[in-house]
Amino acid sequence: MSSGKVFHPAWCNSVGNVWDDNPKRLLVVDESGVGSRKACKACDEPLQA
Repeated sequence: MSSGKVFHPAWCNSVGNVWDDNPKRLLVVDESGVGSRKACKACDEPLQA
């Protein structure tokens, strides 16, 4: 299980960078499984091309 401090409820630049670099690093879990992590604030922002 990941030990990050945030979770990503949407596709943001951070998720896109991981996808481009190594998509096997992305872990998809149900939102009830994120524990004490906070939602990524960048996920609320429009994506930049």
